[in-house]
Amino acid sequence: MTFIRASVLRSFMFNGGSWRSSGQGALLAAWVAVSSAAWGQEAAPEVPPPDAPPPAAVLHEITARELKAHVAFLASDLLKGRDTATPESRLAAEYLAAQLLGHGATPGGDVLEDGQASYLQKFPLARVAPDPETTTLEVIVETPAEEEGGQPVRKTATYRMGRDFQLLGVGTQTETRSGAVVFAGRPTEAAPAVDEAGVFVIRDPSAPSRRLQRQAEGADAPKPPLATLLYRGAGFDPSQGRVRSSLTLLEAERPADPTLILPESARELLGFDPNDTTPRALPQVQMTLNLGVTREDLFDHNVVGFFPGSDPERTREVIILSAHYDHIGVAPNGEVFNGADDNASGTAGLLEVLEALASGPRPARTVAFLWVSGEEKGLLGSRWFANHVSLPEGYEIVGNVNMDMISRNDPLAISLTPSDKHPSHNTIVAHAVAACQAEGIEARFDADQYFFRTDSANFARKGIPVVFFFCGIHPDYHRVSDDVDKGDFDKAAKVTRAVYRLVWSLANATDRPRVTAEAETKTDPNIGSTD
Repeated sequence: MTFIRASVLRSFMFNGGSWRSSGQGALLAAWVAVSSAAWGQEAAPEVPPPDAPPPAAVLHEITARELKAHVAFLASDLLKGRDTATPESRLAAEYLAAQLLGHGATPGGDVLEDGQASYLQKFPLARVAPDPETTTLEVIVETPAEEEGGQPVRKTATYRMGRDFQLLGVGTQTETRSGAVVFAGRPTEAAPAVDEAGVFVIRDPSAPSRRLQRQAEGADAPKPPLATLLYRGAGFDPSQGRVRSSLTLLEAERPADPTLILPESARELLGFDPNDTTPRALPQVQMTLNLGVTREDLFDHNVVGFFPGSDPERTREVIILSAHYDHIGVAPNGEVFNGADDNASGTAGLLEVLEALASGPRPARTVAFLWVSGEEKGLLGSRWFANHVSLPEGYEIVGNVNMDMISRNDPLAISLTPSDKHPSHNTIVAHAVAACQAEGIEARFDADQYFFRTDSANFARKGIPVVFFFCGIHPDYHRVSDDVDKGDFDKAAKVTRAVYRLVWSLANATDRPRVTAEAETKTDPNIGSTD
């Protein structure tokens, strides 16, 4: 391995829980100090020509043995499944930050209050769960008097979470919602759908959601109801459901989108025929939902570093590589979900590309490395980074290459997305195919259904061209059996070398990547060769 020399190591320190520069001048000073020493020269580096092939000696440094060594640590029981916002997740993040430091990358995370540059980017989270003690549904039903001059009949009931209903879709704050009630039923031409905005909606569990139907048709989603109520038949026991917590990214308070699941008997109070599927308002009914929430504010970290580009004209254009380093933690019985393939393999792949770029010539554009946490909880870390890019001001991400699971299934094939049928298809894809071919692996376009299930989606939503390398689902996916001994590290090394070839090509190309429905199929003929 090629590491930064000792004089540079002395200019850094581990301080306050993060690797950061001990010099002054924040990120710019760190950049100058680290990049000049790391590359062993004070003069400006030579800019590779656009058609320069990737250095053969550098490619040979990406090995199955080193990949396995990284995965063996990251997927060990010591890290307890690298669950988001845990001490073990932090341990993994520090391991990655130390690798960036050792290879001389410039810190690309937060600039801290004392002006020091860090490899870590902190992002805020909240773990929320409904509180059964304070979550109730109050129902008032008023029916007209049976005789003229008589008094209306008023019935009331209070239902409690855990005893009388189950609840899904809690927000981040305690709140109370009151309003009218409608029955969604099954709309027809003769009986059109009722307006669901701002009311409680009783829905037949087998009927499709009107909101999902409209979203599927491309219309703007309507204002959501106050809550959705579903009824279950005989045998449903609300007390059998367990209270589930969820992690949410605290960019803003998350509103509740509650769904209540009640037994069929609870519908009797409302006094309407469950066999009547006509959509209608229920003017005699009013409801109040008290949503109690337990909340724990947390944080986790992305890990960011970069090598500045050698071309002054293109150094502010950034090719960013990404992989999530988190997994799903420990099973209730104490068994560890080690996540060797998902995604210690992709995390290790980025480490090997880091080493390769550190030991070879600098490409024209800046190359950044991003390891994110919270992917398993809903792409949280990458969403935070995409919305709060921590690279130096004026730098623009022009392409993203993402690795998520690269060490299983067919040893001579890897799945890529987007395909040419996907709206995010772009000019990176043809280069990725050529890079795979150069390493003797087939690029298969059978993963478009996973496009929005990995971190590259958050870059694509910003209009940035992306490509995602993925080995596909296997029997050990999200099981405690996803261990290091199942990995095919020869395959992982081929995929990682292909990624290095791709990044080298993109970072040196004259034109920056672009999204296009008719992306060019031509690519650099030298991408598959070496010097």
